[in-house]
Amino acid sequence: MIEKEKLEAKKNSKKEKWEAKKRRNEQKIMHEEMKVMRQSMVGLTPKQAAYWKLQQSLIVERYKANGFLTDLETNENNYGFNF
Repeated sequence: MIEKEKLEAKKNSKKEKWEAKKRRNEQKIMHEEMKVMRQSMVGLTPKQAAYWKLQQSLIVERYKANGFLTDLETNENNYGFNF
């Protein structure tokens, strides 16, 4: 019985580590995407700017759905654009 519990704990630990790694990778990708978006807004026409804002909102919705983005005000300050 103890061996079974140890095996179960080991599986859970590996799963948690994998999920944490996945979250870190997603957050890194989100940071890079937002950085590119912020830099890309410079010198755009109004039509292009509207398109980029739409893209930003899609990215934000994807990350909110995955639970990676919870406090939008903090992210507005950090990434320099309005969600």
